[in-house]
Amino acid sequence: MTINIKRLNLISLLLSLCILNTYSTAIAQITPPIFDIIDNVLTKADQLDLKDPSLAHDYLSKQYALHENSIPVEERLDFLSRLVSYALYLDNKTLALKYISQAYKVSPQLVGDEGSDILISHGIILLNDGQDKEGIDRIYQGIERATLSKDIQLLAVAYSSLAWHYHQQKDIANSLQYYKKAFHSLEKLKDFTELALLKTQMFNVYIDLHDIKTAQHLLNSAVEHFKQNKMPFDEFMGLNSLAATYKNTSVKNHQRRIDLYNEMVVLSPSLADSFLVYYAYIGLTDAFISFGDISNASINWQRSQDLLNNFSDNQLRINHYLVGIKLAIAQENTTLAHRYLKNINIYINEHTLTLNTIQRMEFLQAKIGLAVLDNHFMQAFTMQNELLTLHRTQSTTTREIIRSRLKIQFDIEQQQLENQLLEKTQKINQIEIDSLKQSKTIQRGIILIGTGFVICLLLFIYRQLKNSQYFKMLANTDPLTKIPNRRAIFSFASKYIKHINSTNTGMLSIIIYDIDHFKSINDNFGHNTGDEVLFKIAQISKKQLRANDLLGRIGGEEFLAVLKDTPLEHALDIAERLRDSIEMTHITSGEDNIQVTASFGVVQYEASAKNINTLYQQADELLYLAKSQGRNCIRATS
Repeated sequence: MTINIKRLNLISLLLSLCILNTYSTAIAQITPPIFDIIDNVLTKADQLDLKDPSLAHDYLSKQYALHENSIPVEERLDFLSRLVSYALYLDNKTLALKYISQAYKVSPQLVGDEGSDILISHGIILLNDGQDKEGIDRIYQGIERATLSKDIQLLAVAYSSLAWHYHQQKDIANSLQYYKKAFHSLEKLKDFTELALLKTQMFNVYIDLHDIKTAQHLLNSAVEHFKQNKMPFDEFMGLNSLAATYKNTSVKNHQRRIDLYNEMVVLSPSLADSFLVYYAYIGLTDAFISFGDISNASINWQRSQDLLNNFSDNQLRINHYLVGIKLAIAQENTTLAHRYLKNINIYINEHTLTLNTIQRMEFLQAKIGLAVLDNHFMQAFTMQNELLTLHRTQSTTTREIIRSRLKIQFDIEQQQLENQLLEKTQKINQIEIDSLKQSKTIQRGIILIGTGFVICLLLFIYRQLKNSQYFKMLANTDPLTKIPNRRAIFSFASKYIKHINSTNTGMLSIIIYDIDHFKSINDNFGHNTGDEVLFKIAQISKKQLRANDLLGRIGGEEFLAVLKDTPLEHALDIAERLRDSIEMTHITSGEDNIQVTASFGVVQYEASAKNINTLYQQADELLYLAKSQGRNCIRATS
């Protein structure tokens, strides 16, 4: 895990950094000089935090040690609350727990808003350590106190903390719900800096949903705020995350990545930790390789190499040498590439590290490139097949995530509607209480509100019905070819067979066909071309069928046409039309012209078949016969 990801995972804790309290009771107990010292120290710490949290931590910890014995309880909690936040911001959990322990000693009940802030921070640490029950208990204690004191900013901290927890648990619906609560709370306060920090955390949720456009919009907005308000550390981290979206997603823009990493290099002198510029140099190396500028890639690789020893993260070193292998292959430097590959294997084996899917794909790509350089073409071919399998798995996972995003959005909207209905019900109950005093006026109000409630309910029901119809359509449609899937076409045929059996009227024929040598199309031209072939065959086939016929894709490259009220001889004519139209189709892939043919099995329903499964089996056997007898032909029952 890179330092940037750790930073984003903890970003929710930072909403507590700028909480300023009134001190109305404590002021009377503090002498003016001490009060002035506290006020000046906290103000300076806030200013340093905008530049770099490590500077703010070092300054405030020294000041706390200097004045600890003369500071009253609530103000000591204020110091410790900020120190906890700085420590977590810098990914130092041990130091944060030390400050939390001191806070419990100062005030076991953690009084005031500062105490509630520490409770929430402690809850987040417990959640991060897997102690879910204890962590959530402390966060809800913080929410309860903030609700009683009507502290909107503290509520925003608690909401964002819960949102972060649900995101870690992969519960995207609840995560987004709590993020939006935190967002609206901060909007009320017009706290634009905290809003910008929150956006950098929400960015990760939308990345997980593969909603890249929304994620980039949030991060661009946050980075712009950091730039205008001279917050170089946050701007640097935001630029790094934004650059990653142009590499690890389908929205690739190498020149934009280069520009973003160059902005990070310009920012680096403003940071207390000058070694963070490593991330800009290694990013520039990778971007220049992708851009084909090997000269600039080599320059930035050497700069990143000079800074590598300042980091002990083995995953970071693996990512570093994966980039190095790509550069060595681009330079055709086999010796150097093998050395970097050896380094990676050492880190994996000695530290028992597991590569994620993206790392595994990059590792395989590096090994394939190296095998080609070594003229080990069979080895490269074997690894290429393994890489294709990984790509297919990743693509399937991505499609499922995108599909689930629709459901998550639907669940969130449904929850919002339920909350609105609950709020309206509470208002109605209040109106009924007030009606004892103003019956005539309130009666008219109840009628109006009741009407509005019914309209909202009807709209809600209508929306539910529309959504239900939409998801039913999705469940019965093949997503690639946009025609009915196996379940839908089999259900259609079964219902008509039941009609024939119960009424002794009507007839039915089916045609099963699949594309000849489809695997070789995928292997030679790629799965995108294979998908295009399937889509075009489906569209061509639909044009050859009649209005009452139904076509479906039943798996892989296999299609099924169900022909109502059609005897075998007419079904054979339709099958011949299908065969001829498919054979006449030519599909272009680059400079190649692909000719496609198909094999057919045709059968008419007889009472002895009993059901669609038996009929399908008969047709499938005929299809197999057609394929064994040369393909691009039709076989039917005699």
